[in-house]
Amino acid sequence: MSGSFIHVSLDVVVRLLDTTTGRVPTANLIRFYRGKEELRAMYKGDGCFAFINLGREDFLMRIEAEGYEAEEFPVSFAEKEYGAVSLDIFLMPSENERRGGRVISFTGKLPRLSSIEAVSLSMPVCSISEFNEKDNIMTLFLPSRRIVMESVHYAVVNETENTYERFEVENVVSAVSVRVKKPLEHEFPMNAPVSRIIFGRVDAKGNFLLRVRDSGKELHYLIRYVANDTELFQEVDFHALEEVELKKPPRKTAKRAQQTEPQADGETPQEA
Repeated sequence: MSGSFIHVSLDVVVRLLDTTTGRVPTANLIRFYRGKEELRAMYKGDGCFAFINLGREDFLMRIEAEGYEAEEFPVSFAEKEYGAVSLDIFLMPSENERRGGRVISFTGKLPRLSSIEAVSLSMPVCSISEFNEKDNIMTLFLPSRRIVMESVHYAVVNETENTYERFEVENVVSAVSVRVKKPLEHEFPMNAPVSRIIFGRVDAKGNFLLRVRDSGKELHYLIRYVANDTELFQEVDFHALEEVELKKPPRKTAKRAQQTEPQADGETPQEA
């Protein structure tokens, strides 16, 4: 009795999250494309979609989800010789989307802008009380006494310096602690707030878009952006965006090379 074998290769796993809430999108209709080809996906729960037998060539995937802006992102196998490529994709709700609350948009243009994101200053998810550098374990103070971290991208806010340090949650260790992927690089004040990162969009011309949910409460956010290869922070109230602009980065001035020729003893070198 002869049999046949069907080879199945799991190539890509995509997890979709609402960038304004960090939760799984409530969209009823989600489609994935590679060029004009619609890709078949298997839903695995928790916002995760699996793709099989796609091959191992890099491509651009496009996602169209009801109530959200279309999203395009590169799928690269360069650093993954075997196994599936796993990606977290943050979808931005459209301005007409009302599920989860009205959204407020901050838009503008800044030359040489490469990225933009923000964290809430008025609604942190918890605060940090201790960090074990040896095991990368972060102990947290949680108002609800239990960890609810639906995303993996968070930041420890330094309210004194009006900056923050990003970190990624690897897994939950206990009811009040998590393990992070990398050690924190900076000292942090005791009970420093921890907030979830909200990702924005930037195009090649420096046009940017950042959206948050209008909770009806204070909407004070600390924006982090990179322009001209410089990291900058700016506090913004999303209830008062009139005439708000991102501050321009300082100009980088190249030092003019000083060229000198060998001089005889007693001569003074001259600028070229």
